[in-house]
Amino acid sequence: MILVIDQGNTRCKLALFDEGKMIKVAAFEDLDEQTFSKWTASNDIKQSIYSSVAQMPDFLLDYCRTKAVSFRTMALRQDAIAIHNLQNLPLHIGEDLLALAVYAQLTHKEGYKLIISMGTCITYETILSDGTYGGGSIAPGMSMRAKALKRYTNQLPEVDMLAYIRQYGDSVFDHSNATERAIGSGVYIGITGEVKEQINIFLQKYKSAPCHIFLTGGDAAFFFPHLVSSINVVENMVLKGMAALALRLT
Repeated sequence: MILVIDQGNTRCKLALFDEGKMIKVAAFEDLDEQTFSKWTASNDIKQSIYSSVAQMPDFLLDYCRTKAVSFRTMALRQDAIAIHNLQNLPLHIGEDLLALAVYAQLTHKEGYKLIISMGTCITYETILSDGTYGGGSIAPGMSMRAKALKRYTNQLPEVDMLAYIRQYGDSVFDHSNATERAIGSGVYIGITGEVKEQINIFLQKYKSAPCHIFLTGGDAAFFFPHLVSSINVVENMVLKGMAALALRLT
């Protein structure tokens, strides 16, 4: 059994994998020590692996330092052979981005890959056909855009984008005279257009070879219906990438 710990910007995710299959997963905005202890109580856990892009609580940090292996450390092993130029990449590239890239490469070895992760930020990564990490770009996520309009103006309200999408459904693209709905529409249309253009640039650049597009992240489900049909939608892709590499090196 492999325990995977992913400390993100807003939530901590825990998952258990048995022979490569995810059997349990949960996300916590405020993980406490008692809850974590229940996850680690099983004697069947043979290996723990973690990644972090934010500060961990002390109890979780202690566990990771003494009983777990950093995903970055594992990915840099000479026998990992997932992303060819990983050892030459800057250290500031997040472990979550590396895990996404590893999953894409391990599951689709041929062709070019574009990985889109829609969470606190929206990240775009490319992997070239020879398995080389091609870099990418980072943009504000859905909630961040809505919060920025409130933060950097004097009169605009903060719009709960999840509530907006649930309320207006198929009408999310409609313009409106109502301020809150206009903000919701603007944020949604802006992200949809951005993602479509990123995909278009990728497909045009590498049109001479097979291309694979991956979509993941907490907000992915809200935008997938309006994107191209050939996208591979992968839930918990960071966790799966970490577990896949751990299983490969076991």
